[in-house]
Amino acid sequence: MLIKKNDLNIFKNLILNCNILFHSYSNTINNNNNNKIFFNLKQNNKLIPIYAKENENLLDICKKNNINLIAACEGNCACSTCHVILDKELYKKLPNPSDEEEDMLELAYNLTPTSRLACQLKINKHFEGRTITIPDKQRNLSYEMLNKNLNKKI
Repeated sequence: MLIKKNDLNIFKNLILNCNILFHSYSNTINNNNNNKIFFNLKQNNKLIPIYAKENENLLDICKKNNINLIAACEGNCACSTCHVILDKELYKKLPNPSDEEEDMLELAYNLTPTSRLACQLKINKHFEGRTITIPDKQRNLSYEMLNKNLNKKI
C-alpha cells in the first residue's frame, strides 16, 4: 500500500491535534498542591479552568495551555503583549508591579486598574479560584512600528 504525501500530512495533523487535546485535558485535572484558576477569554467569552502549580509563571501557564497571548518579548518585561486583567481581590493580594512593569503597562490596550503582565506573575495560594481575563485585543508596538516603517518605504 502506497502512502501519499497528503495522507501523511493528514495523519501528522491528527496526531498533533490529539496531543494538544490530551495536553489541554491533562492540565484540567487537579494534582496535589495545584491552584485552580480560570481564564476568561474575552474574544469568545469562554471561561477555561486550569490547574497551576505554586511559583509557576502565569505566562508559561498560558503558553502550556494554548491561551492566546502574544508575548512578543518572550517574558522579559519589554512589551505589553502579555497584558492580563486580574479580579480586584486577587490584585489587592499581590505585590505591587515594579516600575518596569508599570512602564510597559502604559502601552497596553484597554488598560484597567487591575491590569498586570502575565510574565511578571508567579502563581501562589491567592490565585486559587480567581479569574484572569485575557483582553480581546493586544497591542504589539514592535509590530506596529515595523508596519509603519514598511509603509513609508513603499
